[in-house]
Amino acid sequence: MPLTELANIILKDKEGSEFVRIERKIIDIQAKSDATEETDDQSPSEKEARKSAFKPDEKKEEDESDDELISEEEAQKSPEEATETTEQLDQNKPPARLAQTKQTQGKLRTLFCIQHNLSNSTDQKHSDFIGCVKEGQIAVTYSEGPSDATARIVRHLNKADARASFFVNATWLYTQQYAMVLKNAYSAGHFIGMTYRVPGDNPSALSDSDLRKDIIENAHTIESVIQVAPKYVRLHYTEQKDLRTESILKELGFVLVGYNLDSLDYIKKDPTGPNSIQQVYLDAFEKYKDTYDSKGSFISIQYDLPFTGSLSATPYIIKAVNDKGYSMVRLDGCLADVFPYKKTANSTEYVHDSYSYNQSKYHQGQKEIDLESIVAQVEEKVDEDADLLKTFKKQSLDSAASTQGASLSTLLVLVVVGSTFGLFF
Repeated sequence: MPLTELANIILKDKEGSEFVRIERKIIDIQAKSDATEETDDQSPSEKEARKSAFKPDEKKEEDESDDELISEEEAQKSPEEATETTEQLDQNKPPARLAQTKQTQGKLRTLFCIQHNLSNSTDQKHSDFIGCVKEGQIAVTYSEGPSDATARIVRHLNKADARASFFVNATWLYTQQYAMVLKNAYSAGHFIGMTYRVPGDNPSALSDSDLRKDIIENAHTIESVIQVAPKYVRLHYTEQKDLRTESILKELGFVLVGYNLDSLDYIKKDPTGPNSIQQVYLDAFEKYKDTYDSKGSFISIQYDLPFTGSLSATPYIIKAVNDKGYSMVRLDGCLADVFPYKKTANSTEYVHDSYSYNQSKYHQGQKEIDLESIVAQVEEKVDEDADLLKTFKKQSLDSAASTQGASLSTLLVLVVVGSTFGLFF
């Protein structure tokens, strides 16, 4: 999908949110197990901050979490895999371990050539993958976030015990509330990739060296939040292809991912009904079945941004997937990739974590959901959080007005309130 509509999108300005700005350039955030919605506040100055790419200049400390990262070198290899190393990566092809047998490759080529007439995208030719390995699977993906909508989307997914994949725009992580949203999405078992946008949408203005540096810095920003670096990338396109950037991404060990089901959430706002996002999914499933008399294999795309229809459509998408007998999978499960992350942003060595495909915490599938119940529960929680946040902020402002030196303490209270009620799921 050409993203002309998204090229200059900055999330809606909101007042009074200076307390959510990040002062440090390396983010070190602990995920909270019982978390609520992210805050709705965003200042005009924060809008400008979100325009600039995050530029870490400190070395990330070693992560000492219990979720040990296992590299390919350390993992037990089968005889077929024994000769494969990350040092043998072809710069212009996906990693060898993702290659299938000749029979499977033939099926995948057939599948990838299928046009569902649902996507208006022409940017699939140079993606390494646009569909899953197994029929009956769908990797629901979101791009360009995190935003004010992301945490609520994740809450819907968690209620259905479903997993999705989020391609993160690292620029937004300059703001602490969105960095926390990313951290908690990752800790809930969702897959994290990267949306990469060339500065100024003008690749010709940058040298190859500058492009490499910017790509690595974007990946490192994500790594600083989740302690693993993204391997899978979706390019932010505006009007034309950028073959040079694609080539550099592959040279650096990244893998490009497309899609074969465009939800059209940037056009459609209705979550359900004849002209809805849910209907796009139902039509795709039916069209494939009518044509091939079997289930298809899909990678879908949505945009987890407030002005799209993705948030309200999420539970209806889950219901459509479940009703038609499909299984929601993370992208690594979709591609059967047991090493779905990079060890570091500038490394070509791949690793897995405990949530990765074939690991102990990996999960796929979804629960049958009661739409009325799940929507009511989520919206009720959102209202509660908003009311509590308003109450605490009012109390803080009243206290500041009556106390000469209260400005600093008020700011600290707002930080605590913002962290407690605005940043978690």
